[in-house]
Amino acid sequence: FSYNAKNTVVYLPTAAPNGLIFAKDCIVRLKGIVKGQYTLGCSSIMTASKGTIYLDDDIVFDKDPRKYPTSNDLLGICAENSVYITDNVPNRTDINIHGSIYSEKGGFGAQNYDTRVKSGNINLLGGIIQNTRKAVGTFGSDGKIKTGFAKRYKYDDRLLVASPPFFPGTGGFEIV
Repeated sequence: FSYNAKNTVVYLPTAAPNGLIFAKDCIVRLKGIVKGQYTLGCSSIMTASKGTIYLDDDIVFDKDPRKYPTSNDLLGICAENSVYITDNVPNRTDINIHGSIYSEKGGFGAQNYDTRVKSGNINLLGGIIQNTRKAVGTFGSDGKIKTGFAKRYKYDDRLLVASPPFFPGTGGFEIV
């Protein structure tokens, strides 16, 4: 597929019955509605440009757990390199992200954070685990956003006791 290719719809319970979607040596572009529990991962064999996930628009749960406390929708976004918010038209007025983001060698950031227009807020419900903190915007001395995004992050408390399928974990630690 190319970036400009037509969208493809796949019934995930059939395509990924165990909840794992893995793309080897690829760049992944992601947007849509998550119904169920999935982890999307991608790797890189030789180049730093692969193993990267781009968020092309909102990626949200079918049932937001803040409104539907019994929601079992969960998403893990796992990149060997980085996860970026794409610099495109849909992401110029906020982006909504529901899921836990894991970036093994890179980080989570906004593409062209320092030259893109003011793009509103990153409304994240989930968590971020990253090797390197990346920028999402720039701010003036008055504290107001100049380019890119402001952050509105909310930890998904369900991640204290549950995780998306095959999402990297720490093992048997216990909160005391």
